[in-house]
Amino acid sequence: MTDRDTDRSAVYATENLWCRTVERATSADGSLATTIAGSQVVLSAERRFGSVESVSAFVCAVTAMPGFVSLWPDVPPVFVRQRRGISKAHWQGDTIAIPDTATYLREEVVLHELAHHVVAHTHPGVPSHGAEFRAALCRLLSLTLGDEAGWSLSVLFAQSGLPVGSV
Repeated sequence: MTDRDTDRSAVYATENLWCRTVERATSADGSLATTIAGSQVVLSAERRFGSVESVSAFVCAVTAMPGFVSLWPDVPPVFVRQRRGISKAHWQGDTIAIPDTATYLREEVVLHELAHHVVAHTHPGVPSHGAEFRAALCRLLSLTLGDEAGWSLSVLFAQSGLPVGSV
């Protein structure tokens, strides 16, 4: 049985804050110098995808990364499919379902759903948006966008009173 998911709305609010920060990454090289918790960091712009097929290719590439495999060697493959309707992306079982709209065809959304997959196989029964989920999401951001991305989201989680667990 899974514990109650009491942090869901706070996690979404913090992720939205992080996404709004990254959306300002408009320099020629797609990066943004910003201050988070008193530290100057350079954040890379997140990837935007043109199709569900490109999301699937990205997920395959991420899960094949040496950093992913060394952190989570026993996590089974995850599949990506187009979700009917445009209400939201979700993960269930071994599948990420994502609407074919610009709102959801973005790196942070895909990594959020991939973090659900990782945590379900490494920490079964924990709350869906709990500390382990937040840790996995931050590690995934570090793997794909650089250490500054994962660190910055973990700091924003901490400032929101949401501790980040271990992976």
